[in-house]
Amino acid sequence: MYYDNYFEELKFALTKIDRNLLVGIESMIIKTVKKDGNIYLLGNGGNTATASHWVCDFNKGIGNLSDKSVRMISLSDNISLLTAYANDASYDDIYLFQLEKIIQKRDLIIILSVSGNSSNLVKAAKYAKENNITVISIVGDYNGKVLDYSDISLIVYSKNYGIVEDIQLSLGHMISQNIKNSNIDIYR
Repeated sequence: MYYDNYFEELKFALTKIDRNLLVGIESMIIKTVKKDGNIYLLGNGGNTATASHWVCDFNKGIGNLSDKSVRMISLSDNISLLTAYANDASYDDIYLFQLEKIIQKRDLIIILSVSGNSSNLVKAAKYAKENNITVISIVGDYNGKVLDYSDISLIVYSKNYGIVEDIQLSLGHMISQNIKNSNIDIYR
């Protein structure tokens, strides 16, 4: 039965998640917040929705702990800006153009992708690396090009986009809830 196979593949992919990489991602997020940096999320399709969901969980969920806020921003949330860049230049440059105008050394980029090969994500990651910005990628098992420009790469061992996206969303929940429940002051 399809559902049984899906559950088995999901369970397998979850067991393969490197917990040390989760700790590393959490540490980079905390370090960026402490440096008063911004965290930019990039993704396409379903990963755009996941990026927005991460923004909600981190900005509200953790942000309620202080008068300060985690400044996590999904670069796909301003649809007018996104489509203007796509229309006037190229869809391949929708994230690159935004980053060129706003990125700072203290910032962090998190890329959510199934394949890790989307040109707009690869260009953004390459630009970030050339400018000494930390890049984290959470991608499916496709050996995507974005890995070449990532400081931390967490591979979800599946080629099923649903499994990869399910786990990416879960990882956002895990990391944000762990930060919130750990009682660390991430703002100092």
